[in-house]
Amino acid sequence: MPSKKTSKSRRKSAARKPLRPKRHFAKKSAGKIQRFHPSSKKSRPDIHVKKSSYSKAARQAVLSSASARQQLIEMGGENTIDIIREFDKDMSDEELARKTGIKASDVRVVLNRLHSCGLFTYTRVRDRDSGWYSYIWKMSEGKLRDFVSVNETEPIQEKEEFSEPEDYLKKNIVLPQAPIFEKRRR
Repeated sequence: MPSKKTSKSRRKSAARKPLRPKRHFAKKSAGKIQRFHPSSKKSRPDIHVKKSSYSKAARQAVLSSASARQQLIEMGGENTIDIIREFDKDMSDEELARKTGIKASDVRVVLNRLHSCGLFTYTRVRDRDSGWYSYIWKMSEGKLRDFVSVNETEPIQEKEEFSEPEDYLKKNIVLPQAPIFEKRRR
């Protein structure tokens, strides 16, 4: 007769099933429309997202301008240049993280910062089975081109250096004027 410990461990191992995460995939259909749905063939697609691809020339125009690169790094962070370089079509943040080799959370931070500046937009897609949302990111090529043209026309403003603290005070502090009192009639 087996001991209680072995019978419990056998029951536990028999009761355990490997946990597999639900995987989702996109099927390509005519007209570059992606259908996002769970792997089961019975379910209907959640949403149709038209994926567009971006010209390499627009991205290279941004990356070739030193002032635009500097401005983008200040806006989005240190990974911004790598993300824009690899962003050739609409994709999720997880896909972009795999493609660039950057952590997904860092990719999301950069994309959200650039979204607040208007350079990127997203479409939210919900999985019907799990209820989780995925985000498909899109680059605004027109705004990116405008961004480059604005940065080329405006030179980078250099910080003023002051030799003495008094120079700084003279330039930046406005002294209040003495109030002028009117004579009151009684």
